[in-house]
Amino acid sequence: MSEIRIYYKKKRLIVSGKTPVIFTVHDVAHDWHKNTWTRRMFSAAFWSKDRENLFNRCREDTHLGIMIHDEVAATDLITMVPASTRDWIDRLRADSSSWSSSGSLVDRWQSYNAVSSAYPAPVGFQEANKLAAVVKWDNTLTTAYSGEYGEPREDDIYAATAGNDWLIKQADWFATARTTIVLTTEAVPTIIARHIGEPWVITELDTPFLDRDSVQTRLFDRLTSTKLLEVVSAERTDFLTTTGKELLCISNKASSVATTHKTAKGSNAFIAKPVLQTMVMMAPSQYEFSEVLNALTDRQDMVMLTHLDDFNQSAGRNLGFRYRDGAEHHLVINRRLYLLLANSCLGRSRYQMKPIIGRYDRRNASKEKTSPALRALQLKLKLKLKGNNS
Repeated sequence: MSEIRIYYKKKRLIVSGKTPVIFTVHDVAHDWHKNTWTRRMFSAAFWSKDRENLFNRCREDTHLGIMIHDEVAATDLITMVPASTRDWIDRLRADSSSWSSSGSLVDRWQSYNAVSSAYPAPVGFQEANKLAAVVKWDNTLTTAYSGEYGEPREDDIYAATAGNDWLIKQADWFATARTTIVLTTEAVPTIIARHIGEPWVITELDTPFLDRDSVQTRLFDRLTSTKLLEVVSAERTDFLTTTGKELLCISNKASSVATTHKTAKGSNAFIAKPVLQTMVMMAPSQYEFSEVLNALTDRQDMVMLTHLDDFNQSAGRNLGFRYRDGAEHHLVINRRLYLLLANSCLGRSRYQMKPIIGRYDRRNASKEKTSPALRALQLKLKLKLKGNNS
């Protein structure tokens, strides 16, 4: 504790009566209104010998004037859980009174383990603490099938995502400061904020006349997560053989040779380097999450917009204002997903997908190898493009 005391003393000496600017992680900012130890330690009163009314003195010392939250996500603005998770949290509350606001973490940990041993936990201990603090949910939504991946089939892995109840709670952490500004380049959190309305005021800085950097895009039939590692490894090997350079990779499904989209988000580590990113259909759990957002906002495009946000984020690691000599951006994408995006929201992309023919491209595959649904989508897109060009 003495080392921590010295650390904070040095920081206060640097500020020396001026207005401090604190850089911290999102979780600390979200919990600032709870007057946690992390917040109180920024107060000089916390370290003084005078302990009278200490809690309130620390809170007053550390009240925020402006909070600026970068890279805000939909889950920062709302909490969403399946009804089954809410029921499991209710089991925790019934097991121990420690889940009240005054309960100790030790007692909660013991209760969490006891309940988990009888009923498998759907969330980790930290998340259970957050959900247990929700006294009342705002509303309950039931997922539908938006058809963003086409019409459902009998063997459709996404069919089970429809008809499920989810509970919604709007976040209130932003009220910690007199003024809160959140920044994002993504469509999904912007739509959520606009749906919530007051107190959010949306300012969009579109740049429709700026040239879009190109992304060399290779389309693969029936590209799934199980095939992705093989495809990525082949692409990287070919690139190394051809150019003598390493092709860095951003992918959620090839973790042994790649950085995930979430980890890469906001990173500058890919500047001036050749990068490969991947796009395949969502896992059912992620798809259901987007369908909940559809139900919340009364829309039918949140699945596609989530794909587009991921693409823009990862392409922005070495393109756009981060572009430097030496940068190249490559994309391998499920052909069906590409056509679905082209038929919906691809025109909103900040980067231009430029399909190319490559080693694994099956553009000339016979129609017998392509599903009727995919052929219908290809025809629809072809007619749409023809109409736009006429």
